[in-house]
Amino acid sequence: MYIGCGRGEVCEILAEYAEHVLGVDSSHASIEFAKSAVISTNVSFRMVVDGTLPFEEASFDVIILPNLIERAFAPKDLMRKISKILKPDGQLIISTVNRLLRLYFWQKPYEESHFQEYSPLSFEKFLGEYFTDIEIMGLQLVRDTQKYHGGSIHMHK
Repeated sequence: MYIGCGRGEVCEILAEYAEHVLGVDSSHASIEFAKSAVISTNVSFRMVVDGTLPFEEASFDVIILPNLIERAFAPKDLMRKISKILKPDGQLIISTVNRLLRLYFWQKPYEESHFQEYSPLSFEKFLGEYFTDIEIMGLQLVRDTQKYHGGSIHMHK
């Protein structure tokens, strides 16, 4: 499941590697566009309202949450819901900003739409309330070279 699928472009790419991809979004217009634009037969779309994830427990092998956790009004509620619908051996992949990386030290938050931002340590602690096997690989500024190195966050239930 891809949460926040928007117009479905990423779901189309994921369809090449998965048996089935479900894209969910809270925007009716995005879901309707995705349904009309995506041609892969193993992709479906569903609108979700008010952060609900009305799916059976342990029903997803993989859940992808791209750049949404920082925008969630109730991130604990969201993680609780995700942990219920993710299979016991499932994988959750999240991307989010690192609150420690700013152009200026006083610059907070990264975007005004962010209600909560995490450092790697605070994010690991937060996720530890719901998952046991957590691997964080993220953007880190290498001070010697002033270059960013990217990554992602993977969790297993």
